[in-house]
Amino acid sequence: MLIVSEIFKQAIKQPTREIRTALVLANNTKITSNDELASFSIERTGAPFLSSMSGFSAVILGVSKNLINQVVQVEIEVKTNFQNNTFEKINLGSFRISESSVNLEKNTTTIKGFDFIAGLSTQEYSAGSLTFPASLADLVAQIANKFNLEFKRADFERLPNANFTISKDLWEKINKTTFRSILDEVCGATATTAIIRNSALRFEPIKRAKIDRITYSELKSLKFK
Repeated sequence: MLIVSEIFKQAIKQPTREIRTALVLANNTKITSNDELASFSIERTGAPFLSSMSGFSAVILGVSKNLINQVVQVEIEVKTNFQNNTFEKINLGSFRISESSVNLEKNTTTIKGFDFIAGLSTQEYSAGSLTFPASLADLVAQIANKFNLEFKRADFERLPNANFTISKDLWEKINKTTFRSILDEVCGATATTAIIRNSALRFEPIKRAKIDRITYSELKSLKFK
């Protein structure tokens, strides 16, 4: 979930609202809704006890930018005070651009990007890639290290079954197993949803509670034009 202020929560739900969006490239160049970013939408897909992936689609004015395989940060700003022209910014995470198509007639480029969970969906597991026996915490730490992801082990070890030991490689003879599918099984064992935001792998517990945060399900309907 995305933790924001109470003022932000009220502003994002108003029938009249002002939102600014920016794609931040690795060199800190920004493509914003004030200039080249013509439209933008974001969506998160997933389910409880599995990993969750988010992706975005954007239309950029012009056809000169080649952004394939670049990693971009997505930021949005919501005006929280119209009198003082005050905005609150949130970072939606890092996304790798995997698709790009140009429309010469309209002079636009359409791009699509996905977070790093998508990358784990294409990384097939092979026997010997992980060491056993291993606790669930050990297993996740190995995966995080393999893909250069930040992992807060102390937080994970507070989850149910975090120290359960897997005595042998359960996936060595299963064809087409990916590292994402292994994380999915960890989610099931710990009653969590796995997400990767800004290269940090996190496992969020499934809770039934009053909604006091802005979630991706709320944000996915936002289109910036």
